[in-house]
Amino acid sequence: RKGIFDVVRSVIRNQEFFKNKIKIIVGGDGRVLELKKMIQEHDIANLIEFVGWVGGEKKMELLQRSDIMILTSFNEGYGSSFLSTETTFLIAHSLSALNAQIGAS
Repeated sequence: RKGIFDVVRSVIRNQEFFKNKIKIIVGGDGRVLELKKMIQEHDIANLIEFVGWVGGEKKMELLQRSDIMILTSFNEGYGSSFLSTETTFLIAHSLSALNAQIGAS
């Protein structure tokens, strides 16, 4: 359903390039054990931090610290994460958003 593993694989393939340049904070409650194992096995905890399910004030705090929000959903297209109250926040704080291209021709 979500493409977070595509993002993680990209980081793994390019970890030397990303070293000291990015920090990806991942929130959610999906395939947690698989994600944590992948991060640990490839020694990329310095690049990717898993924080579990995020909502409410914690979500807003993470967005404030961020430069980009990535929605990796294969199901939602322009998903509910972008059509929520955070949309106003994204616009007001000039936060870029990346979204999977779903259903486009």
